[in-house]
Amino acid sequence: MSQLQAEQELLKPKKKNSAGAFLLSVVLHVGLLALLAGLFFFEPPKGAKGNAPKGERIDAVMINTDTLLAQQAAERARKAEIARQKQAKIAAEKRRAAEEKAALEARLKAEQLAKQQAEQLAKQKAEQLAQEKAKLEAQAKAELAARLKAEQLAQQKAAQLAQEKAKLEAQAKAELAARLKAEQLAQQKAAQAAQEKAELQKRLKAEALAKAEAEKLAQTKAREAEKAKKTLAEERKYQAQLRSVDEFLDGSTLSVTNATSQTAQGGQRAKGEETCSKLTGYLHDICIPLQRNFAANKFLAGETCVVRIHIAANGDITNTERVQGSVPACGAAMESIARTQVLPAPPNHQARIQTYTFTH
Repeated sequence: MSQLQAEQELLKPKKKNSAGAFLLSVVLHVGLLALLAGLFFFEPPKGAKGNAPKGERIDAVMINTDTLLAQQAAERARKAEIARQKQAKIAAEKRRAAEEKAALEARLKAEQLAKQQAEQLAKQKAEQLAQEKAKLEAQAKAELAARLKAEQLAQQKAAQLAQEKAKLEAQAKAELAARLKAEQLAQQKAAQAAQEKAELQKRLKAEALAKAEAEKLAQTKAREAEKAKKTLAEERKYQAQLRSVDEFLDGSTLSVTNATSQTAQGGQRAKGEETCSKLTGYLHDICIPLQRNFAANKFLAGETCVVRIHIAANGDITNTERVQGSVPACGAAMESIARTQVLPAPPNHQARIQTYTFTH
């Protein structure tokens, strides 16, 4: 509205100037008519006689009233036309001002409407953008939550798979250990069964032979009993000699007989070491300490004894079992084991049951 008021203010001076010009024109025309009328009706005063210069001529002027009236009518018509033109011009200017005012108001109204529409569109656009932004933020949050949940599930799944894998590996190891242990036990049982079978077959064969040669077997047993008694006596004598050796080592006197016995024992130990040289592996390692004490008994020449020795992981002897062999030989074998007490540690420091044959 400020622009419309400015245009109206511009129109006001124009109207005022037009009215002033018209009034000025009327005043000038009235003045001109008054001057002409004064000239037409004015008569100079007659002077006194003798006062007028002699020989002076005065010309008279005649005015044609018709011409004057026609001129006055034409002037009035011209003035009326000028006034009409001025009025038409003023009316045109008023119309143009009204049209400009209407156009200005229409333009201002259109601008106001456009501004309102633009503001409304901007508001709608802002609301739409805010809604889209909120939607995108909600979507991003949902995607982030879904991704985090998927990662958490993946981690849980990986941990579960790792636990299952470890469990399966432990189970497989336990099953392998159990299978190996079962196979070892089965092998031991099979070996024991084979040995028992061999012993059974041997016993059955012996029983068959015993049945076939009852008398011969009885005589043989008698001779073996006699020989056993003799061997036991010799063993006792040998033990006495050994005690004499121990006394000598403690500071006692050594007799000529003990010296001779010691020489014989050295020869027997050399023979025991020769026996161990034929063995390999862990049997060779335990043969030397076991055979050293066993080989010193000269009364056991040609005798053997098979024993089963329980050996701990550190080499300690925890138990012994007689398998087969004569009473004197197995007695000497048990004494040798008792004196030895500790053997070299088994391979991989694993406790084991070792079958060993004492040979003289």
